[in-house]
Amino acid sequence: MPRFASLSLALVLAACPHAAPTAPPTPPAAIDAGPEVVAPTVDAAPPALTADECGAYVDHVLAVALTAMRGTRAADEIPTGEQVAAIRAKLVASEPCRELDRAAWTCALAASDQAALYACAGPATPATGAR
Repeated sequence: MPRFASLSLALVLAACPHAAPTAPPTPPAAIDAGPEVVAPTVDAAPPALTADECGAYVDHVLAVALTAMRGTRAADEIPTGEQVAAIRAKLVASEPCRELDRAAWTCALAASDQAALYACAGPATPATGAR
């Protein structure tokens, strides 16, 4: 009989409705919201012009002005080397580059005549004619 009891127990256990062990359910898939949106970064202001860059600007403006003078004035009306050096020193000391941004500086250094230099400074203001 014990043999019958163990067989009966095995049959009863086999017939019991029980679920087979399963893996835990997988979480639902995330909803695709499209490409990741990244907020634009705000760059810091471009670095100010250096003293050397300002000196290059002054030298270029003087060179353009002297070239224009040589084409329209008599030789005795053109500044001498000493006068140009004094003018340059005053211009550099006045720090004309304080108001220039990099784009205007780059434009000015590429200018080949006075009209192009003035264009780099932007449009004249109607009330004063200043640039």
